[in-house]
Amino acid sequence: MLKNKLTIDEQIEKMKSSGVKFNIVTEEDAREFLLDSTYYFKLKAFQKNYNKKQNGDYINLEFAYLKDFSTVDMWFRKLVLSLALGVEHSMKVKLNADISNNPAEDGYSIVNEFLNTKEYSYIVKSIYAKVHSNYAGELIKKYCSYTYNPNSQTPYYFECPFWIFTEILSFGDFINLYNYYYNKHKMPNALKPTLFSIRCLRNAAAHNNCVLNSLKKSDHTNFTVNNVTNSFVSKIDTISVASRKNCMAVPALHDFAALLMSYSIIVNSKAAKMQTLNDLKDFMKRFSRHFEYYNSNDDIKKAYIFFQKLIDNYEKNVYNNEDDQKHKLLCFNPSSVRIARVCFLSETVDIKNRTDIETAQTYSIKI
Repeated sequence: MLKNKLTIDEQIEKMKSSGVKFNIVTEEDAREFLLDSTYYFKLKAFQKNYNKKQNGDYINLEFAYLKDFSTVDMWFRKLVLSLALGVEHSMKVKLNADISNNPAEDGYSIVNEFLNTKEYSYIVKSIYAKVHSNYAGELIKKYCSYTYNPNSQTPYYFECPFWIFTEILSFGDFINLYNYYYNKHKMPNALKPTLFSIRCLRNAAAHNNCVLNSLKKSDHTNFTVNNVTNSFVSKIDTISVASRKNCMAVPALHDFAALLMSYSIIVNSKAAKMQTLNDLKDFMKRFSRHFEYYNSNDDIKKAYIFFQKLIDNYEKNVYNNEDDQKHKLLCFNPSSVRIARVCFLSETVDIKNRTDIETAQTYSIKI
């Protein structure tokens, strides 16, 4: 059945009729937000994280909660894209190094073998669809050519070196090439089990889809948990079995765990990992800005706690030697907080106020 188009005022009335309240954000401010910052369908998507009464009205749902969480979701999408770009770049670094150092590869044959695999033959057309691109187009015109002989067992002859080929593939097609190469040479491929999850999450973020709008385990009864990602999370001793089962059943939480695990494995740059740690902490700081909004929402709270424990584990792995611990201490800025004493070796801090508690938590110092 077709749904009626609603004006902004009608959208607000529709939300009010379903139990959404405007005690924190006024209707006038909500109207401006829907006109200038987002749109009804996107904001409404986050209502799925809230329970309803028997009459269909939402329980304890303020417009302000939806507004804030839509912003949290925006921060999350940006974080996901940054992590995914880091994974993609490091995968390309590894693949380029491995092919370059492999005497069995000439730099061209792997491209033709890959494209002449039946399931990947469509890629030739997708490449030439980009020929007018301002970015990939020049590479395709300058370095790529192909002939097609339908009577041959290998109908495509695509003349393009692999180091160019990896630059003109979509992320999904690059994943296929990556897996193809390591399968061909029977070489270890630690990322293979997680790449589907990463691709799904990355694509959702890249297409600006809502990601954290379905955090209830009950909404994902047919979701299959990846064994490798599940094993990774099971080794984080601060995450209980019950919490792991609950969180890993939610695709967004599961896929983020896969992404962060894979980033830790494939990215070698310490500077990149340090910057990512800062990005992760900034996201959590934004998530917690209005955490009082979510005191009665167990699903959002569980997501926050799960993210925090994943990030704590990531930080522990980044700071895994004495030099890193010294660097961590140097990065600490005591002038920004009111702390009586910091003793990093014993990881203790004297607490005088809430700022001290937040600082101690931010820097994983025991209080």
